[in-house]
Amino acid sequence: TLLVGYAGLQGRLWPWRTELANYADLGMNLGLTLCILGAAFLMPASNHFDPERSKDALRGFVTSAVFLVLVSFAVAISYALYRRLCPSVAYGAFLCHHKGGAAA
Repeated sequence: TLLVGYAGLQGRLWPWRTELANYADLGMNLGLTLCILGAAFLMPASNHFDPERSKDALRGFVTSAVFLVLVSFAVAISYALYRRLCPSVAYGAFLCHHKGGAAA
């Protein structure tokens, strides 16, 4: 519940400076929460279970959770590098107020 509470609070307060960092943090926290909760719910609760089927389900669930964390990290890093190497135009329009020709 601590990680879910933190992810909810982080989603509401946006503690990081950039929006991308906030989304990356949210994706990583949700992936970690998915990994932990998935492992807990997929473990056997009684003696009547198929261990091979349980292992396959747990393996797929944890793999998808780890993949979510890695993809969110890779997207965040790729976008940050793109913004760093290809900056946007500094000005959309340039307004020049020259006082000499305006008789001021």
